[in-house]
Amino acid sequence: MPDLRSLSLNYSHVTDRGVAQLRSLPTLMDLKLTGTQITDASVPDLGRLPELRSLFVRWTGITNEGADQLHQMIPHYAVYHEALVAGD
Repeated sequence: MPDLRSLSLNYSHVTDRGVAQLRSLPTLMDLKLTGTQITDASVPDLGRLPELRSLFVRWTGITNEGADQLHQMIPHYAVYHEALVAGD
């Protein structure tokens, strides 16, 4: 699916290892990873998606610092992030 533009993996079992595989989708513009098991380890791979315009990483293991790093790496896309609250 090299021309895929939108992908929703919300509340799936995606991990940092799976995010690395998304680099094979060069035209991806909208990515939803809400509620997945990804962490800050995914930040470098997410920052390498050249056409990405919106990224949803709410309620994942990505920290506020990781989300800030994403904003700095690729300022032209919107990162929707809300950190997990302890006990969730």
